Amino acid sequence: GTIQEATVNRGVIDTSNYKPVFVIVSSGEAPWDPLIKGVTKSQWTLCSLSFDPDLEKIYSYASRLFDDKKLKFGMVKENFGDPNYKGTTVAVYALYISNESYNKMREACEKQYEARDKTIYDFGLLFKKALNDNTVGSKNEMKKFCSSFVNDMLRMCGKGLSSKYVPSPAQMANSAEAMPDKCVKVFDGIAD
Repeated sequence: GTIQEATVNRGVIDTSNYKPVFVIVSSGEAPWDPLIKGVTKSQWTLCSLSFDPDLEKIYSYASRLFDDKKLKFGMVKENFGDPNYKGTTVAVYALYISNESYNKMREACEKQYEARDKTIYDFGLLFKKALNDNTVGSKNEMKKFCSSFVNDMLRMCGKGLSSKYVPSPAQMANSAEAMPDKCVKVFDGIAD
């Protein structure tokens, strides 16, 4: 079955009033991923957000090499079948939120994606993590770190997974694991 079927079958969920958002953590192989793993002391190097159970639209802040051979650091929209995910270790958590919150969050993600050329991956937050500094990041709403983006989107609807302003992907996964009544792990394995 689908990821959504797995979450609905785990318990009684009123899908007429609540919809799932999916928090995805993954362990990539980009050249800078060893730095992220060293700073966060975790296998997880990326945190993303999706609104569909097939993970055909995954939003995050990352660095990607696009078809025009340009390296981009900022907001990306990918899907689970992209080469960036193939062969990587991935965990997916479902978090049910009200229809109103779901629509608000989805709209905010799309709005930010539409302005993706103005978005910036915030390397400063990575250095703050290295120094164990969890203070507020940039005031620029278009300058994010992957997990700060996901947590900010969830916070917008009162569902943040971390109280830290600079959560790592691992802290997001650990928070999801610590809330089995709110987050359901629906996938844990190698993406194919």
